[in-house]
Amino acid sequence: MGEEELLKENKPLWPIWQVILALVVCEFMSSYLAGLAAVLSTDTSLQVLIASVVQYGLFALAAWLIVSGRGRQNVWRRLGFKRLPLDEILIKGVGLGFVTYLFMIAVSFINSLIFEGEIYMQDISQLIMNENRLPAIIGLCFCVIVLAPIGEEIFFRGLLFKALNNKFGAGAAIIFSGLIFAALHLSLYAFLPLVATGLALAYIFYKSESLWVSITAHATINSISTLFLIIS
Repeated sequence: MGEEELLKENKPLWPIWQVILALVVCEFMSSYLAGLAAVLSTDTSLQVLIASVVQYGLFALAAWLIVSGRGRQNVWRRLGFKRLPLDEILIKGVGLGFVTYLFMIAVSFINSLIFEGEIYMQDISQLIMNENRLPAIIGLCFCVIVLAPIGEEIFFRGLLFKALNNKFGAGAAIIFSGLIFAALHLSLYAFLPLVATGLALAYIFYKSESLWVSITAHATINSISTLFLIIS
């Protein structure tokens, strides 16, 4: 396959409005099912596990449906699952993930100055800290380290970033996808650290052209954060 045909095959053809609509639908459905889980069980960790599995599963499903609607061939490749040697994925992903983690810590420190000394922590991280049941801890850690990187990278980088990049260019795509990624978490206090993380992951995906690298970087960030939580 020639270079021109390869570029044509990989060119994202899905419109931005479809991605935004899919995001709204995914959030509505995951919120509804999370509310249903809250009615059926008072176990907060179980509620979070159910909501996480549903949300990240919906992200992947929505991405597949949107891209396959434009042609069923090489759906995952068009989203960004570019084949790379395993050692390259690990070296780039883990290395860039560690650098991004340090960047996020620096932004979190600035954030703590703005919000009077408080340290940013996601709700699921607080659950891990307060949970004393091993199966629940393992399940929550699995959501943070495995499900979140896969689901969020497929949707925000593979689907949203590519659509924005195709319409507005890489710079705007990095900024807007990072802002939307942060806004999705619905926390003013967490906004700056999440923007920093979203921008960095979008840039990593843009430069590496591979979701494998950005997923590994995302998993590295979450793994380091979770490790410190468990140690503490």
